Amino acid sequence: MIARRIPDESNDSVNLVVSLLVRHPELSRVIIKPRLASIAFFFVVRSTVPPKERADFRRSIADHVRALHALARVNGAKLAVRLTAGKELSFVEFERDTKTLTRDEIALIVALVAQSFGERLVVNPPADDVDEDDGGGREDVVGSALDAVRSGHQRKGLVGFREERRVLVYFGKA
Repeated sequence: MIARRIPDESNDSVNLVVSLLVRHPELSRVIIKPRLASIAFFFVVRSTVPPKERADFRRSIADHVRALHALARVNGAKLAVRLTAGKELSFVEFERDTKTLTRDEIALIVALVAQSFGERLVVNPPADDVDEDDGGGREDVVGSALDAVRSGHQRKGLVGFREERRVLVYFGKA
């Protein structure tokens, strides 16, 4: 009897994380937390973000995301924004529930972070073999992988991050 390997539910999570990190080089790390039915996006800023700028940034993000949700008629979305300032670097984290998250919202968040922090935002170099003309294909992969993750069947959490021109993915505890 020949055993066939059946892809497990984690493939969708891996596809989503890899697609997001390739599509958005501004992202430094993505974590999928199936127990919390959430996904977290991380950005790195080359400076200490002062308290007033942090407050303005949180307010701007909340206003934009709330407006997007109102237009899309999304109710009950959970968004947490955390900014941690160090001496030379600041870290920005967004955590969203996977049930109501859309690729448009991800693109909005990335664009707002890039606009807010400009040249201070750490942007990873693109992979050597990334086709610049295949933006639509990457969007389709993000959309279909997000749909699969949204269904909530995955059991393993995972962390994906960029290291130079590579994307690395590690599985968490089941």
